[in-house]
Amino acid sequence: MFLIRWLGNLSVSKKFYIIIGCILFMLLFGLGSFWMAMTTMSSIRAYVAGEGLWSKAQKEATISLGKYATSYDQADYEDFIEFLEIPLGDKQARLELEKPEPDLTIARQGFLDGGNHPDDIDNLIFLFRRFRTVSYLDAAIQVWTKGDALIEQLIELGDTMHTIIGASDAPLDASEQAILDRQLAPLIEENEAIDTRLTILENEFSATLGEGSRSITSILLILMVALSSLFGIFVLFIALFIARTVTQVDAAKSEFVAMVSHQLRTPLTLIKWSIERLRKIDLSALTSPARDDIETIQLETKRMAALISDILDTSRMEAGTLVVQPYEIDLVAATKTILAEVRPSAHEKGLKVEESYPESLVTLADPTLLQVIFMNLLSNAIKYTQRGGTIRVSLEKDPRGVLITVADTGNGISAEEQSYVFDKLFRGKNAARTDPVGTGIGLFLVKSIVTKAGGTIWFSSEEGKGTTFYVRLPPVGMRTHKGNIHLSNPLQRDR
Repeated sequence: MFLIRWLGNLSVSKKFYIIIGCILFMLLFGLGSFWMAMTTMSSIRAYVAGEGLWSKAQKEATISLGKYATSYDQADYEDFIEFLEIPLGDKQARLELEKPEPDLTIARQGFLDGGNHPDDIDNLIFLFRRFRTVSYLDAAIQVWTKGDALIEQLIELGDTMHTIIGASDAPLDASEQAILDRQLAPLIEENEAIDTRLTILENEFSATLGEGSRSITSILLILMVALSSLFGIFVLFIALFIARTVTQVDAAKSEFVAMVSHQLRTPLTLIKWSIERLRKIDLSALTSPARDDIETIQLETKRMAALISDILDTSRMEAGTLVVQPYEIDLVAATKTILAEVRPSAHEKGLKVEESYPESLVTLADPTLLQVIFMNLLSNAIKYTQRGGTIRVSLEKDPRGVLITVADTGNGISAEEQSYVFDKLFRGKNAARTDPVGTGIGLFLVKSIVTKAGGTIWFSSEEGKGTTFYVRLPPVGMRTHKGNIHLSNPLQRDR
């Protein structure tokens, strides 16, 4: 409960920072676990390789000692001593690492003397120090210790044999040779016995390491899965909590915007009525600037009313489900009616309006939504087309549906901004320069309406040359869509 209250008191941005932090922690934890697993496996592999070197050196040492017992050749004894340097080097490393505060330089030198690859030495030390108390590694080290004890016995045996052979004067007669053979016979047997016991320990060491490898791998896997699952559940809980909070905040924001927009309509309506009353009286007594001010107030009032209607429509759509109630209409007649409303604005800018459509095109459409689509596309075309430009409107029907085209020779849209055109509140740079007070809501509304009606919308544009918008409705016309949100009629906003 404390965690929920604490999260609830944080801002949305801080909640997102928490999610990002948790995700980063999970990534770092995963990388750390992967590193630990790889290092552990590499360390076990290094010990297996080291055991192979140890075993081979021990075998060669016992063979050399056996040869020395029959050849009396000092070279064989020196080979015996040389081969034992590998087990003795590993022993030095083991004894140093067993200390509470080992000298790692001594341990590294011991492993080097043991013939281990320099790149493996840090992993050998890591495994010994970090997993020394783990049962499998502890058992392997105990076997290693027993092996070192047998190597000490082997060294003592070699010293004894070297003393006996060195004390004999060559050449020996038959009786002296017989005496020497009797002295060396038990030593040769002991050499073979030590070799056998060492072979058993070597096999046990390898088996223990293999079992340890499988055990450590399982432990790491279980630990990683368990911690990752627990942490993942925690992150999911936070993400769901934040998502719910964001949804609530967004809903509250939309409700607030809708309420404010609705409340603004009342004073705007009063202002509009007052302007209308002023226009009905004799304004000749007013100065020319005063009359211009009245015209400006009327124009800006209309603009503000249209803006509020767009904001309300957007808020309604975000708060509920858009209603699409199509019925059979003549699309050509409807288009001409809408064009009649915007044609004065086009003529005022000296724009040429070209029309191309069949004599009649009957389809299913929601008149209000159709007017929202046309009014937004046409008003944008007029607004962003320079004086003397051309606007083209066409309708056609084919097997794929009804295609509505609105083209202009205006500003166009830059290539890098085209992917954002239908985003809510987005405005291109050149559009913002042409009309600084635009909202960036219109095309978002058009896209939402067309999608709900089962149609598609797209455009082609080249900056500086113009834009063409295409709206394709299904062959049967707009699809019925049940909901609870009705948009305002753009043709009735100023009436």
